[in-house]
Amino acid sequence: MKMGNHTKEARKWLKHFRSGTDHYGSFLDGSFLEYLREEVQKGGLTLEDIETSEEELEELRVRSCKALAQEWLKHLRFRTDYYDSFLEYLREEVQKGGLTLEDIETSEEELEELRPATVS
Repeated sequence: MKMGNHTKEARKWLKHFRSGTDHYGSFLDGSFLEYLREEVQKGGLTLEDIETSEEELEELRVRSCKALAQEWLKHLRFRTDYYDSFLEYLREEVQKGGLTLEDIETSEEELEELRPATVS
């Protein structure tokens, strides 16, 4: 049986999502998860057709939120000039993933210690 283009595209996005090398969100153009769902919808497919489930997609989404939050934490630990922005992005990913700071191996205390000193 020949695989349709939407099936191929949906499986491509699922492969990216499963690999952990790409995050569920792109800063510029949306979400890999959204692309996957769009291909499933356009092709009249089910998640089972591409060998996944809502449960797996949710697990992958949370894992991606955690990876992004940890990436922002890594940037914060370098004490950049973008502390406020990076902290906001970190908190956003923690919230979207239903995570805690402990889940990403940090604490409010550490985040406060990482805050740059203000110049008087």
